[in-house]
Amino acid sequence: MKQSIWAQSTVPLYPVGYRIQVGLKVFHYCRAITALGNKRGEGDGGTMLEMLNATVVGAIGDVTVQLVTAAPVVNEYRGGYFAAFDGAAVLPAITLLRIRDNDAPVGANTLFHLQDPLTRALRIAGADSCDVYHNPYNNVETRTGSIRSEFESTVCVPLIDVTINNFFWGQTWGPCLGIAAAGGGIGAAANERGVYFQEDGTIGLFTDGSITSINQYAGFMLQNTTPGDSIFYMLQLAP
Repeated sequence: MKQSIWAQSTVPLYPVGYRIQVGLKVFHYCRAITALGNKRGEGDGGTMLEMLNATVVGAIGDVTVQLVTAAPVVNEYRGGYFAAFDGAAVLPAITLLRIRDNDAPVGANTLFHLQDPLTRALRIAGADSCDVYHNPYNNVETRTGSIRSEFESTVCVPLIDVTINNFFWGQTWGPCLGIAAAGGGIGAAANERGVYFQEDGTIGLFTDGSITSINQYAGFMLQNTTPGDSIFYMLQLAP
């Protein structure tokens, strides 16, 4: 491997989102947009561009779409996803086509290059509503102290502390150690098996989080935890 799962890099050595498996663990290649802590579930800091209009009709099989948005920088949505929805609910949706990359905006418009071709015609003048989504592994940020944490999903668990803007392997599946949200861990009480990420990326019971939120499922407890609390669990984000 060009980069160990225990190392970080200032330059990308793999495509962001690239998947590897090491033993029973699965990792995806990630970019940190803030400093990250090890053993915490860290969040997807990307945003979607919602309800955009196309400026050029797209035919079935086309691999480019031009949308009304001046927001992205060049290649910001590389590895992300594109979807289009029919405003009159007559045609089926264009469902999550991969984005190869995007150009820099020209005026009010941006050209997106698709990895997969359009599955139906893309219409303009408000007939279709288009969304574009970031690569979920390209904008990983800490959930500790983040005011947006309750609106973000955990996408990976770093094995090491990661420096801002560095590239690293984020674990997404398999045996994993976490940081307990409360007490020494979970699993000491009968039937405490389900593990949930809390707002700061720690793990705990569903009820350990804010009463106003529905916490994200992280996985289940490993081993027989009769002797006491544990932080050893089976992570189940992306297999």
